[in-house]
This record gives sequence, structure tokens and C-alpha cells, in this order.
Amino acid sequence: MKAGVPIIFGYITAGMAFGVLARQATLTPMQALCMSIFVYAGASQMLAAGLLIQGASPVSIVLATFIINLRHLIMSTCVAEKLPVLSLPKKLIGAWGVTDEVFGVFTTYPKENNNFAFLLGSILVSYPSWCLGSFLGAITVDLLPPIITASMNIALYAMFISLVVPGASKSWRLALLVVFTAICNSILVRFMASNWSLIASTLIGAAVGVFWMPDEEEEAAE
Repeated sequence: MKAGVPIIFGYITAGMAFGVLARQATLTPMQALCMSIFVYAGASQMLAAGLLIQGASPVSIVLATFIINLRHLIMSTCVAEKLPVLSLPKKLIGAWGVTDEVFGVFTTYPKENNNFAFLLGSILVSYPSWCLGSFLGAITVDLLPPIITASMNIALYAMFISLVVPGASKSWRLALLVVFTAICNSILVRFMASNWSLIASTLIGAAVGVFWMPDEEEEAAE
């Protein structure tokens, strides 16, 4: 839970940004809260709210959020490989709670923390924070000045950067891999939808990382 503390501040802020966007999509505060409780996927929730504002159909919203959430297949696979064999209930809880930020915390901590208790601790501080932020944003949207509501849109990205930087600062290989993946996304986004470019660049970066990143013995030697 201590490792997940940085997520709290980011999730409350980013959750408020979603709450503001949800209200702009004509959702009530309770509907915004329920969406966070039952969906719990920040990027896809913001995407869905934006599509609601544009008057998109339910089918297009479902398909768009499905595409943007495909990255969870990659993240969940990486987390599952680091964990011992788990019972079905624990697998379901872990699958539910793995977000970009929880994944970042879990995969950058030492190997001795690769257990379900550590994963559950980060989930227990992250999930309530997101729901609380969503509700606060939805009920305070009329009280906040426009400059504040506008600035909340970058909160999710700033938080993820803050989680990646500590690990990258300790490994020049990881830092170069992050830069390489970002460059791939910047190039691919010119030729395909941003959701697909994100998925493609993540797969490319992961494939390169398999051969580029050292194993534990090589890392210790370096």
C-alpha cells in the first residue's frame, strides 16, 4: 500500500478530470461514480465520455473502449508471469485491479515484491482513489474555474511519467527502450488511429525489450 501512495494523488486528480468530463457528457454525479466503480479504466472512461458528448452510438463506444483496453492483455500477462500460481478468485481480483499505474509500480519494484499481497496492496489504495476523485470532480465541476478543469486533462499522463521515470533513471537500457517506444508511437500515429498506434508501439517496444533488456545476472554485472 505504501508503494501505491503516489498513485493516490494522481488518481484523485485524474478522477476529478473524468468527473468533470462526465458531467459535460450529461451524466449525473452518481452515474459518473458508478462508471468508475464498475468500469474502473481511466483512459477508456474518458474516451467513452468524450464519445457521449459527440453523440456516438453505444456500439461505437464499446468498440472504441475495447480497442484502447487491449493493452491490458499485455500488462496482465506480464504481471501473471511474475506471480506464483494463484487461485481463481485471486486471479479475478488481480485482473480487475491491474491498471497502467498499478502495473508500473508492480513491475518496477524488486523481485521479492512479486506476490499477490503486494499487488493487492497497490490495488486497495488505487481503486478507492479513482472512485473518490470521479465523484469529487462530478460534484464540484460548477465550482472550479475553467483553467483548473482544463489542466486536469494532463494529470493521468503526468502521473504515469512519474511512475516510469524512477525505473528508467536506474537503467539506461530501460530509458532508451522508453524513448524508442515513444518514437515508434509518434511515427505510427501518423498512419493509424492513436489507439492502434499505442497498441502497436507497445508491442514493438515489448518485443525489442525481450532482447534488449538484460536478465538478472547481466543486470547485476552491469
